[in-house]
Amino acid sequence: MVVKTVCHRDCPDTCFVDAVVEDGRIISTRGSTENPITQGFLCPRGLGDPKRVYSEERILFPHVKNGDKFRRVTWPEAIELVANRLTSVLENYGNESVLLYDYAGNQGCLSRQYSQRLWRALGGTFTDGALCSTSGHAGIGLHYGLTYGLGFEEVLKCRAILFWGNNARVSSPHLWALSLRARKEKGTTLVSIDPRESETSEISDLWVNPRPGSDVALFYGIALYLIEHHKVAGKFIEEWTTGYDKFLEEVKNWTPKRVEKVTNLAWEKVEELCEILVEKPPVGFMIGLGLNKSSYGAEATRAVSLLPALLGQHRGFHYSDSKGRFVDWGYIDGSKMSSKRSKVVEQVSVGSRLNSGEFKFVFVKGSNPALTLPNQNLVRAGLSREDVFVVVHETHWTETAKLADAVLPAATYLEKSDLNLSDHHLYTRFLRKRSSRLKSVNMKSGSCNSWPKE
Repeated sequence: MVVKTVCHRDCPDTCFVDAVVEDGRIISTRGSTENPITQGFLCPRGLGDPKRVYSEERILFPHVKNGDKFRRVTWPEAIELVANRLTSVLENYGNESVLLYDYAGNQGCLSRQYSQRLWRALGGTFTDGALCSTSGHAGIGLHYGLTYGLGFEEVLKCRAILFWGNNARVSSPHLWALSLRARKEKGTTLVSIDPRESETSEISDLWVNPRPGSDVALFYGIALYLIEHHKVAGKFIEEWTTGYDKFLEEVKNWTPKRVEKVTNLAWEKVEELCEILVEKPPVGFMIGLGLNKSSYGAEATRAVSLLPALLGQHRGFHYSDSKGRFVDWGYIDGSKMSSKRSKVVEQVSVGSRLNSGEFKFVFVKGSNPALTLPNQNLVRAGLSREDVFVVVHETHWTETAKLADAVLPAATYLEKSDLNLSDHHLYTRFLRKRSSRLKSVNMKSGSCNSWPKE
């Protein structure tokens, strides 16, 4: 039989997946054609998920640290140990000494947001989750409020598409497929703005390679050209924007010579880019997450998001639509229901905070901080402190799980019911587990919680 599901792993595309099941075991996965954005294409990671489900590295039972090794225990034993240690820490050190470290390893609403309710009620410490796209959302939000933008379907209407800091050919294959289709059917011009010659740059019609970190200067160069050549949408700006006069004052400071000096681009290259924007509307500005991953990322991202307005386009950019959903996340994660206000710390500071002993109880889910956080030496040293109790809820024996004091097995997205909303499109499926009676674990084969028969 075929079980219709959707990939819940850390990726904005959220592909529709058809899982092929025989005799209660997942045989293969394939992309579903029911989603017009993901279009039946599934990446190698998604195609390999059945092997991941039955991997020998799966955590099948609760374990607790016993010296340098782990000892298998029952669920009641594990829950009692974790609850007692958590109670002790709360009583002796306070709620802020409890850290929930979670992220998007499983993006389902139940797996990620709803499971935060306990920690909200306890008043535990959270991170700001800023490793991925937060800076860009903050920057764009200064101008647009909610940061949703151009829908992927609208790419097919664009006559020019700019991939700014966005290696879509590798990191956004569905967007890239739609862009190639637009070029084939409409003659759409593809432009890559990237300091390095990426895979996207190689196939684009124009590659613009500014000096790293000079994106804002390039933005002002483009704005200067549009203004001086009377190509800005004056009526649109007057009706829909504020602050244009102050913006003009700043643009005047960015002469072609200054733009050339900062970006290391010849002004003729900037003009070539601008001519495409003027001659081939509407333009889609596809802003990559890489643009926001620096100390000036918010400035660069917000700058690029303003270019569509100069051309008279409402939200003619796409960054990430995760902040543009009308979903009551505060209800789902419990933050609106708890009288306690949780402390929030910078995600990038977790390593130094762990190492300093700030936290005495750490619960990790949906993430592998011992591999993905900056300052790895501090992260691992902090998780290994004798005065901190680390609980990891995980599907596999990851680097973080091996540092835990207690390990609790988790289900993959192919083994449970949940709902996932995409950051890139408005389509979703609800995955409903067919039966609560799953096949028993076979330790010899390494299988676990496989699909039940129809």
